Amino acid sequence: MAFLRKYIDAIKETMRWLGAHDSNNDALLEIPEAGDWTDLFGRSYNILYDEILWYRSNVCFGRMLEMLGNYEEAGEYIRWSQVIKKEIVQNFWPSTQQKLFQSVSFAEKQFTLGDTSYLIAQTTPFDFSWRCDTLGNILAFLHGTIDAEKAHQTFKFMLGVGVNDPFPVANVYPVVSPGDPDWKPYYTVNLLNLPNHYHNGGIWPFVGGFWVKFVNKLGFRDIAIAELYKLALINKEGITDEWEFTEWAHGTTGKPMGKAYQAWSAAQYISACSNLKIINTKK
Repeated sequence: MAFLRKYIDAIKETMRWLGAHDSNNDALLEIPEAGDWTDLFGRSYNILYDEILWYRSNVCFGRMLEMLGNYEEAGEYIRWSQVIKKEIVQNFWPSTQQKLFQSVSFAEKQFTLGDTSYLIAQTTPFDFSWRCDTLGNILAFLHGTIDAEKAHQTFKFMLGVGVNDPFPVANVYPVVSPGDPDWKPYYTVNLLNLPNHYHNGGIWPFVGGFWVKFVNKLGFRDIAIAELYKLALINKEGITDEWEFTEWAHGTTGKPMGKAYQAWSAAQYISACSNLKIINTKK
């Protein structure tokens, strides 16, 4: 509590700064191109991953204020988080089941997409990306942005298209190929974002850890254990030595690539083991 009291003002300023990225006051942040963890991938404006974190941040900050006894301000953040949650589902889960005579924006309607089985990756006032952002959808369920019914639909879709093969888990489906409207010339920089590479459909062990927890939360413990085993295999298979916990792997061959000894790869593996209550009893 002493730690929280010491830094609460700085955290509040951080939340205020983040909120300033919602320039049109629609509860969703506007993110610059390549402005999040997929730092060489061309998503921008309203990006699913960032909006999920924005929702979760408001919930967590509201809880912090509650802990400090600031219930009135805490309530404001908690209520605002529910507005964000509603906007995420309305904008990123396209549906033809719209209410008649309801005034909605293009991003909210998206009739051309029909009914999807997952939250789409991005919306802007001018277009949208219909691709499946794996991490964004996983976090949406883990953080309570979508319900179990939608999460089951998403799981069935992602399992069906093989985002977890050969290892968990590819960060986007399908990949962006040259000639696609979403292709950017800078994807060839250092050959990083070629199809099935890096953020363009590469396998990320740290996302794989979240995937295991996602599957387990859905109630499929046996599948989650099997996925954890696959995650262990990719973490073990290093570029030069075993257990390098590499940054990412090729999306189809599963060969480790990127940097070795990545803390986030190791941390999410440990977190997934903890989530499944798997303990190493060897001494």
